[in-house]
Amino acid sequence: MPAFNFLSNEEAAAVLTYIRQNWGNKASAITPSQIKKTVDQMANSNKLISLLKGLGPGIITAALVFGPSKMTITSRLGADFGYSMLWIVVVAIFFMLAFTNMGARIGLSSNESLLMQIRLKWGKGAAVAIGLGVFLVTTSFQAGNSIGVGIAIAEASGTPVWLWVVLFNIVGIALLFLGVFTKC
Repeated sequence: MPAFNFLSNEEAAAVLTYIRQNWGNKASAITPSQIKKTVDQMANSNKLISLLKGLGPGIITAALVFGPSKMTITSRLGADFGYSMLWIVVVAIFFMLAFTNMGARIGLSSNESLLMQIRLKWGKGAAVAIGLGVFLVTTSFQAGNSIGVGIAIAEASGTPVWLWVVLFNIVGIALLFLGVFTKC
């Protein structure tokens, strides 16, 4: 297949508009002038910064889908149980794909957050209940990542697992409260 490394502003706008307006979404169309403005801004900015900004969401998404906990825990499952627990990995991959796809569609469909969309459609009570559920799922996910990293580093260094789990949780909480991940 020949390389295809560019789209015209009109083609890019058409593709993005199709994605934003598909699957029942009612998002506004992307215009070629919006594409041109974004491309011009990227061309005028620092190349390294632009590269890192472009990679950031991809790296974060990759970490969400296949983080350190998945590598460590699935390796450990394989070592301890052989193929008898392989079905768990298959089910987990299915749900990761479904939720990542759903998250992308929700993000493209509206300028509102998921919980704001739920609040507007079903009310404040539903948004609070679902928000609490999302918080607990996210907390569990982060706990899995911390445990996975802790196991990996502990086995490589011969140190206690709990030490690394606590350390990475402290670092994660510190990064959260320092505002490192907020938009400028």
